[in-house]
Amino acid sequence: MLEQEFNFEKKISDWLNKLYKEKYPAVIIKDVSKIEKGHDKILIIKGKNWKVEEKARQKVWDDILIETIQDTNSESEGWGRYCDADLLIYVMGDPPEKVYRIIWDAFQYWFEECEFSFKEIESKKGWGNTINKIVPINKIPRRIIKQILD
Repeated sequence: MLEQEFNFEKKISDWLNKLYKEKYPAVIIKDVSKIEKGHDKILIIKGKNWKVEEKARQKVWDDILIETIQDTNSESEGWGRYCDADLLIYVMGDPPEKVYRIIWDAFQYWFEECEFSFKEIESKKGWGNTINKIVPINKIPRRIIKQILD
């Protein structure tokens, strides 16, 4: 199961690279996922660096999942706690049907204020049992989230 998840993430990462190049033909894409914690890529667009975190789900949902605990045994922080990206790119579907661009610092501030109101779900996929907050897309302020593919 873990290999299948990683293959899906790689496929989505490659697909997103093509989307970035389509939207910004002169973009320079640096994959830093193996060497930096807190974001997956750096996109250089018109001389400006954008740190990007990419997340994907194989089906289309009306919510996003924000990982708050990466492993329930060690209680280590999930990516939603240490992410330092400028943008969160959230893909849904296989093949991709919807893509959302989320301004991460604004989302974090908003999320911290209302996190207690979101339900949690435990996932046994990945490296350990993770805890994720279920955040309905229609609750996220429009100034923070934009659908860039439908």
